[in-house]
Amino acid sequence: MLYCCNTSCSNPFNPDDNKFCIKCGQTLTPLLRNRFIESLQEQYDLLSQKLSRLRLDLVIESGAVVKFQLEKQIENAEAERTQLTQRIEQLENSL
Repeated sequence: MLYCCNTSCSNPFNPDDNKFCIKCGQTLTPLLRNRFIESLQEQYDLLSQKLSRLRLDLVIESGAVVKFQLEKQIENAEAERTQLTQRIEQLENSL
């Protein structure tokens, strides 16, 4: 199984005989798998830091409109982090 290193690729799994990703066309190499997982982990860590800052800002903020905007940003970041978690687990389980 070869993995696409494009972090925005919706289907990173490709057959071993492919030279390019079926979904996005990115060049595939077997050695990129670990780098891809590391890249996803870095994105996860950055999103976790962003969520911490957003939650702190939400606690400090007193305006209703700004609080609503922060809550939406938190909701979106949590959804993105959940997707990253699922992709990381999927990759690690297939190793």
